[in-house]
Amino acid sequence: MKTRIERPNFTDILGMHSDDIDRPKPLPTGTYSAVVQDIKEGIFEKSGTPVVEVVFGLTGVIDAVDEEALAAAGGLNGRTIRHTFWLDPTNRDGGHRAAWELKNFLDNCGVEPGIMGARVEAAVNAEVGIELVHVPDKRNTGNLYANYSRSVKL
Repeated sequence: MKTRIERPNFTDILGMHSDDIDRPKPLPTGTYSAVVQDIKEGIFEKSGTPVVEVVFGLTGVIDAVDEEALAAAGGLNGRTIRHTFWLDPTNRDGGHRAAWELKNFLDNCGVEPGIMGARVEAAVNAEVGIELVHVPDKRNTGNLYANYSRSVKL
């Protein structure tokens, strides 16, 4: 079931004074329930590194989420989180850690063991818990982003 997201009225936005526009607040840290909305396998153009990109649709709060901060960030209505698994076989461990992280994610999604490519495809629409952490912007450490840290079984 897709949640209808209210689209902004751009005429209203263009009529606003720029001093009245604040930076959106990040989602608070903690553990959320989510549905895997989309997964794409590909190659990152700049480096040639194989990647698996996952889009999570947040569906609820599980643990250690500040409800007031969540409300201040606009709630969960239609919110998504993206995460990229970098499957770099040239990494000093031969890509073993990245392969384990992807395997662990698929296990937490409840996907049956098997060939990894088939497991990735089977994870679409799976329900999983995801932990979000705050990561500072590299150029402006005063700006925080809510990023995927790990998955957990529901």
